[in-house]
Amino acid sequence: MIKLSSKIGIFMLLSTMAFAGGTVEIGFESETRDSNDSTTFEKQKQNNFILPYVKTKTFFGENSPYFIEANYSYKHDYEKIKAKRTERDRYEVFIGGYKLVSDRFVFAPKVGVRHEEFNNIGKASETHFKFYPGMSFKINPKNAVSLVGYFEYSESKMKGKDGYTYDKENGDYIHELSLDYMHKTYDKQAIIASLFNKYEENTDVNTVNVWELRFKMNHTTESGRLTVSPYVRLPIHGENKIESGVKKGTKTDINKARVGVASSYKVTESLTTLGEVWYQTQTMNKLPSLDTYFLKLALRYAY
Repeated sequence: MIKLSSKIGIFMLLSTMAFAGGTVEIGFESETRDSNDSTTFEKQKQNNFILPYVKTKTFFGENSPYFIEANYSYKHDYEKIKAKRTERDRYEVFIGGYKLVSDRFVFAPKVGVRHEEFNNIGKASETHFKFYPGMSFKINPKNAVSLVGYFEYSESKMKGKDGYTYDKENGDYIHELSLDYMHKTYDKQAIIASLFNKYEENTDVNTVNVWELRFKMNHTTESGRLTVSPYVRLPIHGENKIESGVKKGTKTDINKARVGVASSYKVTESLTTLGEVWYQTQTMNKLPSLDTYFLKLALRYAY
């Protein structure tokens, strides 16, 4: 049996072998949930986690635009709940760099695979095949339309142990897409109107269809080696509809507002520190509000 540390080393080594130039990033992400309702708080704190990761991006040649990304992360739950299938090792490989430019239209796709191995139930794994379309159309120097997000097909193989029974082999479909209209108010400031859709077809549970109309403002400030990018995302309208399963036909109004800031500091020509924090508040009909706090800290080395 190959130890986990050995698997990580082999995984990252294969991703960089025979390639020229790229980046290595080491860091972590964390999410914590809170609510002024005690029942909601007890339920949602089960989803609090920290996710340390290692990420590489390497190019096929010195002047080649084509690259391969290889990522490893481990999702650790703060709350230990036996039936929760969330703690996992995650391995990702993506290939991209192709770009089709036709006048003002750009098509820059990325494809890849994410494989996850769960650790708190018997033999369990999920494999996700993902495609990012990466399309945009430049209307003029200040206005553009883009399609952001991905299409995904996943397969699961799970078997429980210690009294927990779960045996599943199936294929599920999901997409998360955002049609964005961006207007640059200044060189490093923009306002974005987005139509977001998440469609999730789970063959064992429900089919969920989420629509959200969003408004976002972001601004980037540079001072020497430091770059700071604050942003605000406001909801205009959102709806969550269950289209199949026991709760078929159920509709829920959903609104998510988020404020955050991302930053980077160039320590040397090769080493950069990265950070991001955001706060999100969510309301759904007359249910208690849910608050989420996000933190990311990382180091990136370019070679």
